[in-house]
Amino acid sequence: MSLSGIIREPVPYVVEDDRSSDSPTVFHIKPQTVRDSLRLANSVQRATTEKRGKTRFDDAKMMGVLLEEWAKVVVKIENYKIPKGAVGVDGNGEEDMHAKYEGRVDASAIDPKGVITINAISEEERRDVLKMLEPKYQQEVMDAADNASTLRGAEKN
Repeated sequence: MSLSGIIREPVPYVVEDDRSSDSPTVFHIKPQTVRDSLRLANSVQRATTEKRGKTRFDDAKMMGVLLEEWAKVVVKIENYKIPKGAVGVDGNGEEDMHAKYEGRVDASAIDPKGVITINAISEEERRDVLKMLEPKYQQEVMDAADNASTLRGAEKN
């Protein structure tokens, strides 16, 4: 094995639970550098307050930090499925994401069960996917961005 520098080009990544799927969701992740990690740490620090020796997080600020970081790391998402009743959760509450995208997509992107398949390219679409994504998958994607060897090992074939 030889050492190499950090790849800055987006790498296709499929979360572990979706790798055996016939049509997995593919996250195109831009690997993080030390500078990116320091910037994130500073943003998180600004979203916290210290009172009586206890650290408190401002939920709205933390969600803003998470959405901003996600938009920088995940540059494209392919084949994401939005089932009926899917909601997006952020610091402002819940939003019906199925209704939001139902009018935006071609009829061919909606299967007979009403599941919508999108390719999230714009920043708004990528942020919407984050709002719908289970926390364990959010964490897996962000962890992969911080670990180049994990990211390279899970590239889409």
